Amino acid sequence: MRSCLIIPRAHVAETMFTFGAGALIFDFADSEGIKRHASLIRRARETLCPSRLLARLPRLDDPAFDLALETLRGAAPDGVVLQAAEGAETVQQLGSRLAVFEAEADVADGAIRIVAELSTPAGLLSCAALARASPRLHALLFGRAALASALGTEENSAPVETARALLALAAAAAGALALDAPCRDPGKLKEECVAARRDGFLGKCAVSPKDIGVIESVFSADKSPHSPR
Repeated sequence: MRSCLIIPRAHVAETMFTFGAGALIFDFADSEGIKRHASLIRRARETLCPSRLLARLPRLDDPAFDLALETLRGAAPDGVVLQAAEGAETVQQLGSRLAVFEAEADVADGAIRIVAELSTPAGLLSCAALARASPRLHALLFGRAALASALGTEENSAPVETARALLALAAAAAGALALDAPCRDPGKLKEECVAARRDGFLGKCAVSPKDIGVIESVFSADKSPHSPR
């Protein structure tokens, strides 16, 4: 799962399902996203899309969380992205909720993996414990823009870069994937990918299908000393 394409909320073409991304992230993070993406994830499943299908869920304490899971019952994803993950307990609670969902939706126990999106100071400070919180935990995803906003600083500031390094270390220690944040400047995409690979990341998210080829090319040659589960 070297590349993760974040599916936009509007103007979605099914050709996005064919760009060769390792995973597609569908936004179920609020009621609007649930309404827009429920049919999309079903269509991706029906068309036998080769990418892993991930649903970005609301926080566990959000009333929309139960609605998101219920909506997914007819098209169970391969994994879920927990937005603004904070602490090992949150991941463990999500794992328990997914176990119930799998049983009720006739999905194999443990089949749905967790990608923890770390985008808050509390989340990054707990990333080492969080990365080992559940056997379902598959990857840590760095939320650069949201973290910078929470800190009230620039995206390339020292605290943000330190947090990014901590995420890579935590993922490596736990045998999980470290996924870098999307690149907002197409002209710097390859440079960012090379830097991320150098810094211990094993993949990168994208907001444009055009980015997938570059991401796959750079990370496909990655020979990391640790083996992500």
